[in-house]
Amino acid sequence: DITSITIPSSVTAVGEQAFAHCDSLTSISIPSSITSIPDQAFFRCINLSSISLPSSINSIGSSAFYGCSKLTSIVIPAGVTEIGGFYDCSSLVSVTIPTSVTTIRGDAFHGCTSLASIAIPDSVTSIGRSAFFGCSSLASIAIPKGVTTIEGQTFAVCSNLKSVALPNGLTAIEEGVFDSCSNLTDISIPATVTTIGNAAFRGCSSLPSITIPASVTSIGDQAFRFCPSITTCLFLGDAPDTFGSSVFDYTLIDFTTLHYPDSEGFLSPYWNSYPSETIQSAASIAVAARTKNSVSVIRDGKPMALNEGDPIFLNDRVTTGVNSFAEI
Repeated sequence: DITSITIPSSVTAVGEQAFAHCDSLTSISIPSSITSIPDQAFFRCINLSSISLPSSINSIGSSAFYGCSKLTSIVIPAGVTEIGGFYDCSSLVSVTIPTSVTTIRGDAFHGCTSLASIAIPDSVTSIGRSAFFGCSSLASIAIPKGVTTIEGQTFAVCSNLKSVALPNGLTAIEEGVFDSCSNLTDISIPATVTTIGNAAFRGCSSLPSITIPASVTSIGDQAFRFCPSITTCLFLGDAPDTFGSSVFDYTLIDFTTLHYPDSEGFLSPYWNSYPSETIQSAASIAVAARTKNSVSVIRDGKPMALNEGDPIFLNDRVTTGVNSFAEI
């Protein structure tokens, strides 16, 4: 069985499925005469662990490296504008994406369970459906500022994902984008988002609270279902025009939706079957005194006390517990 291949420089093209199912292949050398890696070129080369792509490569086909479960790293050449084809590369730990790339295609890194980090350049404006589905080692991600829509299930089942940076300019978080991201604790929805899709944050069991910007007009079915750590959801504007079914089901038993007095469309003590409270803005809070487990504050000229675990509404974000006192 062939374990290593060097393609001669006289070869100018590699055909689809050219090396598909070459189970013993561990390494391959590609000459600069090659400009494209076509669809399924190395499909399920299960022992391919090393490949160097020459700078002449300007396109990589869908499923080009599908199921190359021993491949550990890849450097995308600078001429490539769209990437994909690494579905189920379960040993992939390092990916270098050049600034020439504008599109990460759907399923590009689906099931890359060893991928712990990836830097997406600002040149990227489109990230396809399920692009990072099941990347269970991925701990954090920053979405480039040019991305306006995160397509369905892009980061679903990224069970180690803790922190996500979403850009201003993002308008839509589609269905299931962060479904079952069970360790997600740090995410802020930008003030440009108008749509939160069905099951967008379903099963984010570590998410402690959520703030919905005034720009949001639609929240889909089960958007925050099975999020048992969420204590509050603060709405910064009016009630969304569209509010799906079971949006907050299976959150904490004392879960509460919060809104400001001038917000329209909310009811108290219940809104859409969920407990609802009107709160005052925390624009003027001054600390008067503090102890280990409590803090006395002056809000809008009136003294009040906060104890450990009490919600604090600060700068349009909801925090809880004694650690948040230092932020006041």
